[in-house]
This record gives sequence, C-alpha cells and structure tokens, in this order.
Amino acid sequence: MKRVFASSAAGGGPGGGPGGGPVRGAGPAKRGFTLLEVLVALAVVAIGLSAAFAAIGQSARSAEQLRVRAVAQWAAADALTALRLGQELPRGQARRQEEIGGRLWWVQYRVQPAPAASLRDVEVVVSAERNSRVVASARGMVRLREAGGADDAEVAEDAAGVAEQ
Repeated sequence: MKRVFASSAAGGGPGGGPGGGPVRGAGPAKRGFTLLEVLVALAVVAIGLSAAFAAIGQSARSAEQLRVRAVAQWAAADALTALRLGQELPRGQARRQEEIGGRLWWVQYRVQPAPAASLRDVEVVVSAERNSRVVASARGMVRLREAGGADDAEVAEDAAGVAEQ
C-alpha cells in the first residue's frame, strides 16, 4: 500500500498538516457517546418507564373497581332473590348492613306498590358505606306472601323440584 503525502510546496509536511503533523479529523473515528447524548437517552428512558408504571397502576385500580362493582351487583341480586324466596318484605324504605364477598355493604330497600295488588316493586341499592354513592342496584317485582298460605307451599314445591333435578 502506498502512502500519499502532501507536497512540501503546499506548506505541508510528511503528515499532511502544517509543520508535518496529522490533519485534524483525518485520524481514526472516535467511539462512544458524549455526556449530553447519554443524558438525553436517560431522560427518554425515564419518561417511558414512568408512563409504563402509570399505566400499570391505572390498570390495577380499574381491576379493583370492577371487582368491587361485581361483588356489589351480586349483593344487590342476592338481596332481591332473598325477598323473592320468602324473606320478610320491608315496608317503604329499609336499610341494613350485610357481609357479602368478605366485605360489609349497606343494602337499602325501597318497596313501592305495583299495578297488581299481590306484587310489590322493589329496588335494592348497594353502597360501600352508609350514605355514600351507589355502587350497584337491582330492581324487580316481588310477590307478597301470606304466612302459611298457598304461596309458601308453592315455593316449597319449587324448591323440592329443583333438589330432585
């Protein structure tokens, strides 16, 4: 391989630069990153990680809220079903605390007359704490039952038929 030198007439020495030294930038390429490049890269990574952790936290909160709503909905449906199966029907409005799904819930009943004399329109509202916002509700018609009457016998026959199946 042949080396080429700048002519000494141009003011260059054997290295190509003035006085014979190497030409600036003509040497081997520098390797690595500057401090500024490293800091910018770290800032970008930090922003990306903080956004990812925020999304994970929001997802966990949403999952917990969905679980709470689902259990509250079960509590409302369970309370309405208990009334249909013969639990004493409250008059007007009533409120009590019940444990469902390992948590205490405030269950409020609103009983109103229905178009048919033997029915009542019942709304069950479930909240996490007394007088707090409603988490879930259920509404349905409940047949009035007479103690020891034909309705109790009918429910007992239905329960026996389910047990046989």
